[in-house]
Amino acid sequence: MGHVGYSSVLDRFSDVSGHFMFDPETQELGDVPMIVGLASIEADNDARDIMFRAVIF
Repeated sequence: MGHVGYSSVLDRFSDVSGHFMFDPETQELGDVPMIVGLASIEADNDARDIMFRAVIF
């Protein structure tokens, strides 16, 4: 994600599930439903993890 327009940080979610439908004949990708557990965000920075998991965020 971009941060104040001058740097980028990489965060991840450890609780993600979903699937996709792909037709090899037409090479069409169908819907891609995903479920992301927002509380599972990991920033590898304790202060940021606490901030992201706070009620106000």
